[in-house]
Amino acid sequence: KSVGVQTLVEILQCYIVTAEQLTNNLAQACADEKWDDAARLAQDIVGAAGGLGLIAITQAARNFARAAREGQNRHDLRNAAQVVVGEHVRARQALIHLYPEVA
Repeated sequence: KSVGVQTLVEILQCYIVTAEQLTNNLAQACADEKWDDAARLAQDIVGAAGGLGLIAITQAARNFARAAREGQNRHDLRNAAQVVVGEHVRARQALIHLYPEVA
């Protein structure tokens, strides 16, 4: 709030667009079984969401990246990716609820 509501709304709008792209790309990388790419995308999500204090999606993306680095099986990785995508959807809905101008 220290930056002002309009600036905050602009930041949140940028975040939502970026997170949408990242989560879509994460889902595609998982579908293509490109686990290294998916792990990098998850780390990008950690950076984007973590900077805004979005704890649930940040943790879900960290968990996915760790699982991918550890070579978890593809079923577990796909489930972990679905958690990341689900947390993104919940975060987006919550942000729009708090700041309708974001939509």
